[in-house]
Amino acid sequence: VSPPIRTTGGDTVASYIKKLEKNCNEYLAADEQFEGALFARPAGTINKSIAFGAAGVAGALVSERMAKKRQEGHEGATDGEAASSFPAGDVALGLTSRRMLVFKHSQLSGKPKEMLAEYPLDQVSGFSQEKRKLARSFHIHFADESLVDLDVVKMAKPDEFIEAFGRLTGR
Repeated sequence: VSPPIRTTGGDTVASYIKKLEKNCNEYLAADEQFEGALFARPAGTINKSIAFGAAGVAGALVSERMAKKRQEGHEGATDGEAASSFPAGDVALGLTSRRMLVFKHSQLSGKPKEMLAEYPLDQVSGFSQEKRKLARSFHIHFADESLVDLDVVKMAKPDEFIEAFGRLTGR
């Protein structure tokens, strides 16, 4: 019998935790379980895809410039070790009581695959987001003051991922 899904509501989050449990449980210690899950893309990817469809190459170039400015605009962000070791590309994030795990995400099947990185929760200071019309800018703040900027869709319910982190760490 699998453990109950830990979520405050919303089928999207619960089903993504189930995907992690089904495809990535081998990376968990015996006393760990997924408490939060989120699918994320590199910063600017979602808007770039939409802009390309709506305005062709010109729209994609404008969106790319906007994403670069967004990444450069974070005051106090450094290119620390944690951020520089964060994997590129589409990723699945999983939270346990001890770690944030980063998995490769298959674009073809939509399933999380092998683990690409892991960060003990004491290396993660927190998460923040900026709400946008089509996607949210999702920021991972590390203890070394470095930052990773990602895109997530609203349906992925990033608020619940952030709430799970708060419950686990008291931050």
